[in-house]
Amino acid sequence: MRLFVCVFFISTTFLLSSFEKKSYISCTFLDTLKKDTLNIDTVGISKALSAEQRYEARKKQYRTIYMWGDNKKPVQINPLGGIAININKIYSHFSKIGKNSRRLQRVFENEYNIERTEALWKPLTLDLTNLKGDSLFYFQMYFLPQPGFLENASYYEKVEYVVKSMRIYRDSAAIIHERMKLPRWNSLKEQ
Repeated sequence: MRLFVCVFFISTTFLLSSFEKKSYISCTFLDTLKKDTLNIDTVGISKALSAEQRYEARKKQYRTIYMWGDNKKPVQINPLGGIAININKIYSHFSKIGKNSRRLQRVFENEYNIERTEALWKPLTLDLTNLKGDSLFYFQMYFLPQPGFLENASYYEKVEYVVKSMRIYRDSAAIIHERMKLPRWNSLKEQ
């Protein structure tokens, strides 16, 4: 984009006995427009939320997904007589947007369950193992138990699971580390 800018300067000078008027015209071409300042988005800083608080915040944020995914009790019987049919829930049950909404709800619920399990699992592994760094990280990720196990198990069952997992980890640490590493990315130049 080419911008044409003309600035007119009119100056008056007084000479000894005469009045003269001089006019100057200055024209420049600008190839680009530049901004003097940068706008930075506002950043909100909040304390770390628990898994339950994050799950509830996500429910509020994506409330339309929970509305579209609701297909429970489309038909209700009135105790005074009559039947009520909710057409929105029937549509939601058979529509593609309803199925996709229920699928996303399951993803949110799985993430919530995993976060709850990690909140119980990571302190337990720190207490019962002497691993540090990458070894601790790989152990925690590779042997992460099912979501319902840690909530329902007694302390001795948890200790038994950690001890068995440590035995397996010590026997095959190199293989576990190799499996947990990200694959190496080969650029087109290397091929």
